[in-house]
Amino acid sequence: MPEPADTDWAYAAGIVDGEGCIAIIRSFVPKRGRYYYGVHVVVANRDRDVLAWMQSVWGGYVVVMIELLQRGKRTLGRAPLPQSWLDEQETHYWIQRELNHRGTAEFVKKPMHSSRQIHRIRTLAVNQAS
Repeated sequence: MPEPADTDWAYAAGIVDGEGCIAIIRSFVPKRGRYYYGVHVVVANRDRDVLAWMQSVWGGYVVVMIELLQRGKRTLGRAPLPQSWLDEQETHYWIQRELNHRGTAEFVKKPMHSSRQIHRIRTLAVNQAS
């Protein structure tokens, strides 16, 4: 992959500033008994070409949830989504939830409705354990 041009960096900086975030991530690897750190750059954009361009310059992954959500608007209008499409959305939701799972405990598919609720439940569990 060739080194990005200054204009590529500037354009990408504007996109990330307006529609993305940069996060330092930490993952615990039990076999090694230590944390590993990395950087994630996340951009949400409705223009697939922008995401494809960023991927071609810097690599990474493009996730297709937007296409799945837009499919219904383009083809069905106000008609209800077919169950197979709803199932596909649900599958992507749980994949994302598992990828965002933290800690060393095994991931369990359990509905959580908000980050505040998740925090309250975790705090309660910690307090009960001590």
